[in-house]
Amino acid sequence: MIHFNNPFYLIGLVLLPLFYFLNKKRISGSILYSDTSWVGIKPASEFYAKLGDYLILAIMAFLFVGLARPQKGYETEIIHKQGIDIILVMDISGSMRAADFTPDRLEAAKKLAAEFVDMRSGDRIGLVVYAREGLIQAPLTLDHELVKEQIKSLDFDLLPDGTAIGMGITYGTFLLSNSTSKTKIMVLLTDGRNNAGNIDPETAAKNALDAGIKIYAIGVGRRGEVPFPAQNAFGITRYVNANFEINDEALTRIADQTGGEYFRATSGEALKDIYERIDKMEKTTFKVEKISKYKERLHLALIPALILFVIIFIEPVIVRRIP
Repeated sequence: MIHFNNPFYLIGLVLLPLFYFLNKKRISGSILYSDTSWVGIKPASEFYAKLGDYLILAIMAFLFVGLARPQKGYETEIIHKQGIDIILVMDISGSMRAADFTPDRLEAAKKLAAEFVDMRSGDRIGLVVYAREGLIQAPLTLDHELVKEQIKSLDFDLLPDGTAIGMGITYGTFLLSNSTSKTKIMVLLTDGRNNAGNIDPETAAKNALDAGIKIYAIGVGRRGEVPFPAQNAFGITRYVNANFEINDEALTRIADQTGGEYFRATSGEALKDIYERIDKMEKTTFKVEKISKYKERLHLALIPALILFVIIFIEPVIVRRIP
């Protein structure tokens, strides 16, 4: 595609015909000459008589095109993606066996966490789990398939039972502490009160804040009694009603302290909506850079102008004007 770097000069193409006709009207002189028809010589046609003028107009037109600097090339767009570093911190304590989600809280959380990973194209994601202790399952990585495989493999037997929320936050902070990303996010999921670990949740949240980490906390579970699997003396599993209290106030303080937000999910659908809300609130940024590559095509105008210039000199020899 032809591009003109100085298109202003193309105005000359419009002005040339106007200048020619105005100049033609201004010069109106005439010369009387003898009739040469009796010797069989005819006067030059009007076109040939004015050929020189036409050639000069064409040369000037090509010069104006040359001054406009014709160029040929293309434009490309380079998209720079500014990703976010995200750590998923998931509770795998025994209370996550509760069946108020289908089939239970942990399985529902695993499914929706994997879907959240799919939403975050371009972000580095890591995985931490906790019960009575904390455990790093996946470091920050762009290999989302690896993270999803680790999420899929989560089970209650990985750690001793308990709920050490502070340890989960601490392990997540450890993974994010060396991150150079402008935005560092921790998505903390739990279904109970902190009852284990050497670090209390609010101290851990203070350390996360100092590391520039924002925590989105999610409390999972219906309020009141929920069905919970229990085995009797014969090894038969039956469901009994149990109450697992979530400390909403403490989780709200943790989120607010770090500039995040606390959500309560009482169903699988609500948990899905929460992940989608977090995805919308923490968008990956894109910067588009345009690069133009053009080569000069001045010769497209100068070569025809030069050829016409030569023709002006040889034209009297080729076409003899007889006045």
